[in-house]
Amino acid sequence: MAALLEPMPFWQALSYLEGKEAVASAMTTAEWQRMPVAVRVKSLFSATLTSAKAAQEITDYLTGFVRGEKAVNDKGKEYHVYQGRAEFVANMRERMLEEGFGKVLHDGTLDPEIHDNDLRDLRGCRRLQLIFDTQTEQAASFAQWQEGQDPDVLDVYPCQRFIRVRPVHTPRPYHDDAIGEVRRKDDLAFWIGLNRDFGLPWGPWGFNSGCGVEDVDRDEAEALGVIKPTDKVRSIKKDFLDGLEESVRGLDDQTRRWIQAQMENRVRFLGDTAVYQPDKPRPAAPASVPSRPAKTPAQIDAQKKRIADTIAARQQREAADRGQIARRLWQDFKQRKEAELAPLRDRLKNAAAAYMQARTPENRIAWIAADDAFRKALESWEPGGTLYKATVKAINREEEQSWSRTYRDSMRFLGLDGMIIPQDKRGTVAVSQVKIDARYNITPARPKKLSPNVQQGLDLVRAIVAADKLPPSLGVHVLKDSSARAFQLHGNIKVSSTTPPSTVAHELAHAIEHARPDILRQSAAFLYDRGRGEQPKRLKSLFPTHNYRPQEITLEDKWAEKGGHAYTGKIYCPVYDASISRDQFISSVRGSEILSMGIQRMLESPVDFQRQDPEFYNFIKAQLS
Repeated sequence: MAALLEPMPFWQALSYLEGKEAVASAMTTAEWQRMPVAVRVKSLFSATLTSAKAAQEITDYLTGFVRGEKAVNDKGKEYHVYQGRAEFVANMRERMLEEGFGKVLHDGTLDPEIHDNDLRDLRGCRRLQLIFDTQTEQAASFAQWQEGQDPDVLDVYPCQRFIRVRPVHTPRPYHDDAIGEVRRKDDLAFWIGLNRDFGLPWGPWGFNSGCGVEDVDRDEAEALGVIKPTDKVRSIKKDFLDGLEESVRGLDDQTRRWIQAQMENRVRFLGDTAVYQPDKPRPAAPASVPSRPAKTPAQIDAQKKRIADTIAARQQREAADRGQIARRLWQDFKQRKEAELAPLRDRLKNAAAAYMQARTPENRIAWIAADDAFRKALESWEPGGTLYKATVKAINREEEQSWSRTYRDSMRFLGLDGMIIPQDKRGTVAVSQVKIDARYNITPARPKKLSPNVQQGLDLVRAIVAADKLPPSLGVHVLKDSSARAFQLHGNIKVSSTTPPSTVAHELAHAIEHARPDILRQSAAFLYDRGRGEQPKRLKSLFPTHNYRPQEITLEDKWAEKGGHAYTGKIYCPVYDASISRDQFISSVRGSEILSMGIQRMLESPVDFQRQDPEFYNFIKAQLS
């Protein structure tokens, strides 16, 4: 199950999580699933958690995390009070130990060992991660569902498709049967029927389901016969439980009273049926469902602009949030590094001073030992070290859900601009596993499943690039080292298991230019025309803190002024000088960043891209169609 590991800027997510109450119960997961969905929506629970204190601490932590609550330290610097998944697991493990939780053995005694991979052990890492992931993902999914209830979005994207987001070990048969199914967003019976674990019309679609949804626009939905041109999809009220009826057969009177208390008496029991009442009287339903009126071209343009404005603002916030994640975790990294190395540094300093004063064998041994301890500890914090790589991985993991929201909005906008390719017309790329070593030798590797981020990157490209322009084959080397730099070599790409999908798409774009020299030549012509007469600059001088090589040069142009990056103008031409002719430049270029940076911008911020650099945007659009 994908983890949401960042404070969410959605008031809906906050209201959803804050609306939950900590519930301590000895019920198992199966027993909880028998409880009415309204109770499960309103209660933050974990099966067999019987400590009200522990349940409340879980609730407080997750609510504070979603809020993004901040405080000021003794140095006057602001910091996030709740750091995320890793801290949650560490803190709650300590609470579970204090409360005496653990895996219960067959004889009824508590197993003294912690089983990190056993979901039955409330102290275990996997169980605590599942609690965090499920609750925060459910809050995020609720926010996304509410996003989709915007009248403009519903009008343009009235339906959604059930898809598999990532492979799972044991897929649910009823999910497999529904993969690819397109239904109206207001078909609650269908969507709730797919979410048997939670009984909700939004994700997650079950514990470790690996499934999700994607928007389907009106044209495609009409072509599939799912909706008619005159149909207007209803916007579901925020509290979809209002008026809901559920069976409570088999629940005793004590449990029913507990349900009423949880629901603040918003439920009445009519025999074996529970009926949920709204907080306020609901307005009378219209006599008939209004049909969708025809829109003038001006109204359609205004609608598209409203959607684009909303998407642009949301993606700008998400980009800023991702920047904060990186700053926060690197700041935490530096603080932890200093806290661990400071005593070792002091020990080394004192040992060295002692040896300088008295050069005895004992002092020399102590000095060498202190030096070895410091160097060994330092290695883990340096680039390539275990703790350094763990921080890079944590940053990528925390940004994962934010990227998913960004891509969903990007696909929504690109669909408005006619750039999304229908599912049945999308091309394929024959992927093979390769190994690219340090000497850039490429050899075949053992076949294995692609990591979810790589698969998503490929899928995003397939959705916007014409089938005949995709490379027929692609060699992929996926590293577990998340600090490694992604690159493309002779139609093969090397990425990590946490590389953002838009960066994977960037490398695939290089493979497209490698496979299609005609596309590369067009990119070269565009670059030449944009930088005509300009003297190239060294990337190392433009970005001194980056590890660019002295020979890497770029045509700075106005890429950055127009919302992009000066790296876009990087020159891959061995015979380049400012006086080179256009034809010679085009024929000599071995690669470019035009298509790759353009595709990346389309996936990360298409509205800003279109508005800030329309010439570049339209060129990329023409290249992909």
